[in-house]
Amino acid sequence: FIAQATNTPLSFHDLIVVLLVSMITSKGAHGIPGSAIVILAATLSAIPAIPVLGLVLILPVDWFVGIARALTNLIGNCVATVVVAVWENDIDRARAKRVLNRELRYVPAEEEEAAPVAGDQAHAL
Repeated sequence: FIAQATNTPLSFHDLIVVLLVSMITSKGAHGIPGSAIVILAATLSAIPAIPVLGLVLILPVDWFVGIARALTNLIGNCVATVVVAVWENDIDRARAKRVLNRELRYVPAEEEEAAPVAGDQAHAL
């Protein structure tokens, strides 16, 4: 986007470098709020053709995009947890279906200690 907005032509070599640097720099920052700007600055510094000052174009909208990024990370982590549990046969499908159909009531750990355990409750671990 920055290259297009600043009318900077990129060679195939530049695109490959952007791809590789982006893959490397994105590995450790998915859980850090606001880290996209730092990663983008590192990526832009690896490509001398793209002006780093173009980063100013991204700053006003990064906060809103960050919210969407956090939401997609949360959804991805939840889906990955279920996929791994199914793959490892470590999920009680009948109980999961009852919880998702709201047939089981969630009981927090502190209430669980005070109340007797009933069969229609999902318990905190």
